[in-house]
Order: sequence, then structure tokens, then C-alpha cells
Amino acid sequence: MPVGEPLHDGPSERSQRAPQTPRSGTGPPQLEELNQRGGSDTQTGPARTPTTSGETEMTRQVQTPANHDQSTPEGTQQVIQPNQRSINSMTQDTVRMNTEQRARDKRYAKKSRASIEVASLNMRGQYANGQDKWMHLNQIIHERKIGIIAVQETHLTPTDATNVESIFPRLHIIPSIDPQHTNAKGVALVINKDLVNTKGLTTSELIPGRAIIVQIPWHKDLKINILAIYAPNNPILNAQFWEEIRRKTEGALKPDVMLGDFNVVEDAIDRLPPHCDQSATTEALAQLKAELRLKDGWR
Repeated sequence: MPVGEPLHDGPSERSQRAPQTPRSGTGPPQLEELNQRGGSDTQTGPARTPTTSGETEMTRQVQTPANHDQSTPEGTQQVIQPNQRSINSMTQDTVRMNTEQRARDKRYAKKSRASIEVASLNMRGQYANGQDKWMHLNQIIHERKIGIIAVQETHLTPTDATNVESIFPRLHIIPSIDPQHTNAKGVALVINKDLVNTKGLTTSELIPGRAIIVQIPWHKDLKINILAIYAPNNPILNAQFWEEIRRKTEGALKPDVMLGDFNVVEDAIDRLPPHCDQSATTEALAQLKAELRLKDGWR
């Protein structure tokens, strides 16, 4: 904590402590594929790392004793006594302000990380052999410290999402479903509340059940935009899908991260056995990436 001016004979110099700059990590998160399926992909934008600094200065008030002569003879020294009550009051106020600031920073740091682990998973429905897959998904999220995961084929209505959140209160689920095909498609973003701040989210549903973009508060006044994708299997519809995404992102939120099940690969080696997808589909995806200034996170 900063201190006031030292009391000594003659002129004095004020000293200040250099501001402390907190460390913050940088670098892209390690994306781990949780379910091996051809066509899953992740596109990421540049990482951003904010820093902050601040300093609080405290000064002392002094007064001249009442019985001290204002005119000091040559060769004598004038003694200035501090007002102890003013010093104590200012010291207590400074300690209180610093304590409150540290508490606010600590609470904020708990909800925001300099780097966020993201992942993608095609659930292929909510149940497998009569068992709810959300139990296993919740375990994966917390064991691997995943901050945000995009899931596809969720078949999840808003009511279903609320029920899942009541069972797993540390998860925040943002679903998108096609109202005409509730037992098909479906995409959602699942946020780990232990690692990511969920207050002040902004959601935009680009294509119901296929594409949803969410703006999430990051460090202080910075935000990160994440686009979750579940593209059609049909090559013709797949190419039209990327063109529709390009049109709907014009003049709107631009994703910093785009991930999900793309149902298309740009290189033959990404499929097993290796084979190329139709050129119209890959070209449409490449054009979208170029306009959004995204690059492939796996390369």
C-alpha cells in the first residue's frame, strides 16, 4: 500500500511505487475433439489479451502548532507536526478502497479466464440405451476444464434445456431447435459457469437448429463471439448453408470462433478413407472463412 511523505528536516521528495501490471496468459486454447466424426471442424480468430494497471496515492495533511512562532530565526529549524486524526482517517479509507478493489478483481477473475478451452461434440440425440447423455457430458466438461462446448443433434427444446440446468446448475445452456423438426437437428452452446462469465450474454439465432451465435463477456469490457454450426449432410444444401451464413453475418455479429459439425472437409486427407468433397461446397466454406477472416484451428 502506498505511503505518505516521510517527515524529516528540510525539503522532502515524494516517492511512489511503480504500478503493478497483472500477468495474463496468451495463446490459442488446445482444442480436443471429443467425438471422432468426419466433418467436424473448428475455426478461430486472433487471441486478445487485455492488461490493466492502477495506483492509489495517499498524502498526509500537516499543521503548524498554535504556539509556534510563524517567523523562524535564522539557524533554527521549523518542526511540522502531522494531524494524526486526518492521517488515520485517510489511511483507513485507502485500506478499505484497496480491499474492495481486490475483492472485485478476485470475483471477476474467477468468472473470466485469459484463455478459454473450447470443444465440439455431436451428441446424436439425448439418450443412448435409455441413459441420458447429459450426465456424461457434464462429467467431461468439468474433468477436462472445458469453458465452452458446442453440441449438435441435441433435440433440445428451451424447456428441456431448463430441466438439464436444474440438474446441473453449473452449466448454462443456449439451445436452438427447428420447431418443425424437434426430433432432428438442434444445436446448442454449453457454458461452464465455473470458468466463464454468463452475465450479459447476447444471442442471435441465424438458422434455427443449424446455427447460433453468442456474444460472451470476456475480460472487463472485451467480448468474444462464438458461432456454433450444424451443417446439412446434403452437398447442395451444405453449399447453400454457407452462403446463407455469409449473408446473415453481414452487418451483424462477426464470430471470433466458429466450430461444430460442418459435414464437409476441405482436404481429402481429413476423411478416412481419403476422398474429396464437392468443389461447390468447399469453395462456399472457403469464401465464408475469407470474409470472416477466420483460419483453421487444426492447422
